[in-house]
Amino acid sequence: MSQLSEFLAKLTPLHIQNTAQLDADSEIKNSAKNSEQIQAQTITRGGLASIARIATQALSEGRYTAIVVRNREEATSLKALMTLFTPELSVGTIQGSGVKADKFIPLYYETPFLSLSPFNKRSLTREGWAERFSVLYALGRGVCRGIILTADNLIPRLPPKDFFDSQELFLRLHEDMAPEILMDQLVDWGYQRESMVSRAGDIARRGDVLDVFPAGYDKPVRFDFFGDTVDEMRFFDPNTQRSVGKTEEICLLPVSCVRQDEDSRKQINQRLASLFQQGNMTEFR
Repeated sequence: MSQLSEFLAKLTPLHIQNTAQLDADSEIKNSAKNSEQIQAQTITRGGLASIARIATQALSEGRYTAIVVRNREEATSLKALMTLFTPELSVGTIQGSGVKADKFIPLYYETPFLSLSPFNKRSLTREGWAERFSVLYALGRGVCRGIILTADNLIPRLPPKDFFDSQELFLRLHEDMAPEILMDQLVDWGYQRESMVSRAGDIARRGDVLDVFPAGYDKPVRFDFFGDTVDEMRFFDPNTQRSVGKTEEICLLPVSCVRQDEDSRKQINQRLASLFQQGNMTEFR
């Protein structure tokens, strides 16, 4: 079971259809009788605005909420409407650009709901997985209770529920961490070395300075090392290279769905060898 599957399993069924009746149909009533934990409703659909209002109300009541839409345009419109109906977002109580209460934090702490982009070719890139993993991580850790997703996100098989148990790294100011070890770990997690970071999944090193564009943040972070100690952590603008704020803690997540630890590599090799023996692969080394 993936983080998304586990999240969807927590939902209370809410059926939205084109009827004028605000009552549950007989099938839902029978299901509710069999389980006191499930309370389903059938409500009138009045467009995206009505759906957004209902979803924000459910979130304000502490309920898990998932809205499945047809395409990116609907997702964008629904996200804007839910922002409008969420007071702390619409009046600017929660600031943008990864900042909350003068502290840089992952984007998934800024809003009570998240969104998954349509699953396409970009989804399989480092940048795509960085976005997807930040959402799955937030759902798995219970950081947020709402999600907007397109229907095609329900099709692909996602990493298992325990994927992040051994694949999350919190770095804090003045902690000991050799930059070489950190770089090797990030490379195993799918990050790619570049001369300058410009998008999620990029890393770059110059002497005692290591730049990382981590999953879940809209700005890259610059680590200044003093030997093997993290001396300073600063977020910066990738275009101007100027610092925009400091932080005392950062959460690093993978940007690749393939685990690179020894056990995982062994399982991958065994699977490939099996496919080769079955004649499903023409070459295996």
